[in-house]
Amino acid sequence: MEAYAALSGLFGLLAIAVFVLAIRKSYAIERATGRRKQGDLPSYTNVIATAAGWGVSPSDQATWMLVKQLRVLLIVVFGLLVKIGVIAFAVG
Repeated sequence: MEAYAALSGLFGLLAIAVFVLAIRKSYAIERATGRRKQGDLPSYTNVIATAAGWGVSPSDQATWMLVKQLRVLLIVVFGLLVKIGVIAFAVG
């Protein structure tokens, strides 16, 4: 049980780190497409809208960055699904 708690905590920290990476990529996409200035302080960024490409100009650099951000978000979703499966297996 202690190993499960330690692994759950480590998994949670890893999920937070990957999601922070997705947020940073969202800021970079907004800067690359001109929606945010270089010197602006960090404020609200819509990670889902940026990943979906809403309001993003279709340039080669932005498209490449969108693909990378979608990859990171899929890692987050896959990790959460794995965690749900582990919990369901442990309970059932």
